[in-house]
Amino acid sequence: MGLVADILNSKSDLIILSSAMLYDEEVKLLKTSKSHSIVFLRPEDNAEANRQKLHQVQFWLSSDVKRKPFVLITTLSERDFSQFQTMRRPELNDVDIVCLRDQLNWLANGKVLVFDAIQRDNNNNSSFSLTPIEQLLESALKKAGIEFEAQVKLGKYTADFIVRVGAKRFLVEADGRAYHNYHRDKLRDKDILQSFNLQTLRLRGGEIFHDPSNCISKIRSFAETSSITHRQPLLEDEDRLDASQKTAIAHKLGSARVVAPAGSGKTKVLVNHVGQLISITSLGLNVFLLSKFKSQQLHSN
Repeated sequence: MGLVADILNSKSDLIILSSAMLYDEEVKLLKTSKSHSIVFLRPEDNAEANRQKLHQVQFWLSSDVKRKPFVLITTLSERDFSQFQTMRRPELNDVDIVCLRDQLNWLANGKVLVFDAIQRDNNNNSSFSLTPIEQLLESALKKAGIEFEAQVKLGKYTADFIVRVGAKRFLVEADGRAYHNYHRDKLRDKDILQSFNLQTLRLRGGEIFHDPSNCISKIRSFAETSSITHRQPLLEDEDRLDASQKTAIAHKLGSARVVAPAGSGKTKVLVNHVGQLISITSLGLNVFLLSKFKSQQLHSN
């Protein structure tokens, strides 16, 4: 059930799934999820009930109220609503389905992950990492040669991108139209600035889609006007550190066993390692506990 795990571990507030790509066992697992709100949307159901479901999802996504992320499961495929168009005047009986598909398409153009059967057939799980506008911005950043990290966890938040331009590091958020909430975003940006010393630049989905080069110009200009400089960590006596010590200092997260004899500089490595972690604000670490003891003390009373 790797797909279900990918869905439930994703960082998106909303995932739209085509039921055609799910096995019965996977649907049952999703129904029992305690971490997500599962919504089923079938065009053949009552039109008013479907509208109420979508309005409810849109309302909760745009509100400041704490709530679970949504998984919206529909019998429509992504192509059914993202590429849907008609050249004829719709009949009265068609209006409900036209409106439903248009509403789904509007949702999908926000910060949403869409996944359907075609992607599963192609073993393509990339949709679980970046939304369409984030993919466009990622391509523009790569083309411009700007250093960046995507989908970075910052405490309770997830940053779309953390970029580095010269000595400046800051967030770049790709704001989809569906869930942009100025008040909530402003509080979030302030919280991240206070907790991680990172400013935030927000780019609208429309400008990313229509003019990515101008977005790159905005990113460079933001770096020039930013008052916060992030320096690379300076190691003590760097010229006196050997390759193994530098490797230990550069280690990020997870367990690491360093075996070294007495007087080899273990304390120096430990202190510099913490300095390295502090400088990498994207790790979301702000409390450190250092403990140094001898093996005899470990077994003493």
